[in-house]
Amino acid sequence: MKKQISRKLKLTTYFLITFIIIIVIGIGVGIFHYHQQNSKQPIYLTAVGDSLTQGIGDNDNMGGYPYITQQLFEKRGRQISVHNFGVAGDTTNQISNRVIKNKNLETSLKNSNVISVTTGGNDLLKLLKKNLTQNDETLLNNNLDYSEKTYENELNLLIKRIRKYNNKATIYIFGIYNPVYVYFPSAEFIQQSITSWNSGTQKVIKQHKNVYYIPIDKQLTKGQYQSKKDQKKLLVNANKDVTMDNLEDTLNNSSKELNEYLSNDDHFHPNKKGYQFMAKQLYNSINRNNYWEK
Repeated sequence: MKKQISRKLKLTTYFLITFIIIIVIGIGVGIFHYHQQNSKQPIYLTAVGDSLTQGIGDNDNMGGYPYITQQLFEKRGRQISVHNFGVAGDTTNQISNRVIKNKNLETSLKNSNVISVTTGGNDLLKLLKKNLTQNDETLLNNNLDYSEKTYENELNLLIKRIRKYNNKATIYIFGIYNPVYVYFPSAEFIQQSITSWNSGTQKVIKQHKNVYYIPIDKQLTKGQYQSKKDQKKLLVNANKDVTMDNLEDTLNNSSKELNEYLSNDDHFHPNKKGYQFMAKQLYNSINRNNYWEK
């Protein structure tokens, strides 16, 4: 009997000590990660670009992906300050001109160790508005090639102008997406243009050091319709007649947006879910690529 009690006491003591050790280790690991996060250099993020940086379509009107990126870091105890210089409607050339003319933006760029950019969407939109009525495929492709080269040159200049003020910060450039895919999935010229534009962006980025591309096309274009089965359904039910009038009617329609990642208000910009996706992509890329943390 005494031996059984002694054995039980030993087992109880063993499990109690083991439990205490596990708790101590857990607390130690937590403290280590907390101090590791807070010992890192604070992030100073300057976000420059068009309406996607400004945060148009964000349900909370808090500033879109830059603000959500800040939240993601702060939740993990990371110090970060975010400075938003997004202006709706800006083309790449207009953003580039703001970089050299806006003193507040200049100061922010100089202080940054992370810079994010959204651009290219308005450049491509101008091309599509001019060419969707064209029936000549050769002319369409020629116009696309010419406009894409112009865009690439302007993007290259934008990066160089940013580097004029800061040659060390890590730069992240978002791709663009097709906001009307779920309504016009058969509009091959639109998607071809988006794909080609993003390829041009990546080509320019490869010419520069410490500049990274962030893809958002697949998720924001197709939304919840990621499977081939869902995309076939969209094709069956879609409007086959793609004209500028039809596109504008779709964007101005007051009905609920079919793409869960885009805004009900304009059927064009990301909603909060869309900006959360963009922010998560940026957050992950920053954690992977910032040379000053390694």
